[in-house]
Amino acid sequence: MDLFVAAGRRAPRRRLSVTLSVTAALAGLLVAAVVPAAGPAQAAASGSVVVTVVGADTGAALEGVCADASSPDPAVPGSSGCAEPGQTEVVLGGLVDGAEYVVNVTVGGFTGYLPPVVSTQTVVAPADVVFTAQRAVVVTGSLEYTDGTLPRSGIVVMDPVPGPAVPFSPSGFIQSGRYEVRVPAGDYTIRFQDSATGVSQWAVGATSAATATVFSAVEGVPLVVDDTLLVGSGGVPVPGVVTGRVTDAVTGAPIAGICPLLASEFDRPAPPASCDDLGVTPTAADGTYSTSVDSGDYQLWMLDPGGRYALSRRPVSVTARGTTVRDVELAVGGQVSGRAVDASTLAPLADLCVEVSVGRTPEPTGTPACTDADGRWTTAQVLPGQVTVRVLGDSTHVTQWAPGGDTQTQAGATVFTVAPAASVSAGTVRMPRGATVTGRVTDRRGRPVGGAWVVVGRVGSRAGAGGG
Repeated sequence: MDLFVAAGRRAPRRRLSVTLSVTAALAGLLVAAVVPAAGPAQAAASGSVVVTVVGADTGAALEGVCADASSPDPAVPGSSGCAEPGQTEVVLGGLVDGAEYVVNVTVGGFTGYLPPVVSTQTVVAPADVVFTAQRAVVVTGSLEYTDGTLPRSGIVVMDPVPGPAVPFSPSGFIQSGRYEVRVPAGDYTIRFQDSATGVSQWAVGATSAATATVFSAVEGVPLVVDDTLLVGSGGVPVPGVVTGRVTDAVTGAPIAGICPLLASEFDRPAPPASCDDLGVTPTAADGTYSTSVDSGDYQLWMLDPGGRYALSRRPVSVTARGTTVRDVELAVGGQVSGRAVDASTLAPLADLCVEVSVGRTPEPTGTPACTDADGRWTTAQVLPGQVTVRVLGDSTHVTQWAPGGDTQTQAGATVFTVAPAASVSAGTVRMPRGATVTGRVTDRRGRPVGGAWVVVGRVGSRAGAGGG
């Protein structure tokens, strides 16, 4: 009957003498069994480090904690382990008193908490170490291709917005069209990377971070975000439609024969002789247009082959199987002309290209233009209103904003006013010669480096291959 003490049942006081008369081996078993378990307040024993993680919101110690302690000295033994089921402390034993240890901690996902932001501490054994963990927001969702099939694998990344308020980008795996990520509370964009097709996109249906939806992860509130990848299961982009109506900005009358061009580049195109040259269908008699294009972000240009209306550009995002409506009003364009000469000799400068900008902004307007043999240039289809003019330099002359001389910034440029169907002169721009900077590019061992780019201010040139 006395053996029941080993199972945790307390022996009556009057029977204590009987219990203690058992053999030495059995007595040892009984004593070990009745030693109470270490509680949360137990101090670290000699040769150990006791690790605890508490929740930032409750201050309560967490279960499911693992930790390890390692010494910078490889000759000093370390230790690792996890808290026992139902326990909140990790006791790392077998350490050397007085030795320095780096303690790392991890927290199980089932706890509902994230790994501590500060997950490493340096201590001297014996020591008690306490870490703090933040409660996680669970983000889940489903993904499918445009043909309805499910992506088998991939990665989902939560990028903090507007920046590193969260010092990392939490990530997870896409498995059979489902994903789950645990994140701190905050604002995020969600980025998907599909393994099978190589496609990367942002939720919801965006092709860049700039057009992505921003989601708020709120503590205690699950966040569910479903999306459709912008390709079929074979990786073939699925097109969308851009449609709308083009009218005169003053009269409101529909404009026929305008070329709606969707381009992935910002560079302004030259107006074509006809829309056939661009492979696009011109606007109809009622000004309407409709064009199909792969999903993505584009620049929608409206080009007038007749040369009457100013060039128009608008950014547009096209979604797979979606329809984007963009109505456009066009203004009758004007002309800007001028001349470029050497600032010292006044000799005309040929083959210098000219950029006309809307006001003091980087937005281009007008047709591309370069100087002729007499240094003269003209750009048409310029948006009416205020503009500034920049003449780009060559290998000898420095880029100038009109009026030239030494005007190297748009802030100091002359503002010209362009009226519809009228021409304005930007005058003669005197282009100063630039200084010449020469040198030699080598690696750390003094060997010449060919093909390197050398940039001085905003002017760049390239050394010849092998020339250093």
